[in-house]
Amino acid sequence: MTIEGFARLHNFHESELDYRGRPIISKCSLIKLDLITRLDKSVSLAKEHYGRDRGKFKIHDFVLDKHSENSKHYTGEAVDGHFYGLSLYESVLIGMIAGFTGIGYYPEANTPFVHFDIREQDYITTWLYIHDEYVYDFDIFTERLLMEADK
Repeated sequence: MTIEGFARLHNFHESELDYRGRPIISKCSLIKLDLITRLDKSVSLAKEHYGRDRGKFKIHDFVLDKHSENSKHYTGEAVDGHFYGLSLYESVLIGMIAGFTGIGYYPEANTPFVHFDIREQDYITTWLYIHDEYVYDFDIFTERLLMEADK
């Protein structure tokens, strides 16, 4: 991704700051075009279905933070963030509709957030991060999603 590429996006701009106050274009050359394009489309989709304010997305990180050893963040294929007014349930649904193939969520973080990535596979890998542990169990993931939907 290039700085000029941010000008073509509908929902993000080159002067925007992430959750920690860092420019989202920091190390933008490492961010895959497909990732930011898909994220931009999912924000447009969220705004269309839930409204302009609820559908806004705040980026927590692309490639600047420390992540697990084989994280897709290091290859520019992942983003962490949250929609301002959507539940984690709604956020995960938007991610699935947008075609992300890695979807995790972190309900116990100070500001709960989702992880979206574009790993090369024809299915969706899901997980949640609870009690300082990654849980790759679809039944537990689904159960937690349903709990989030009931809130």
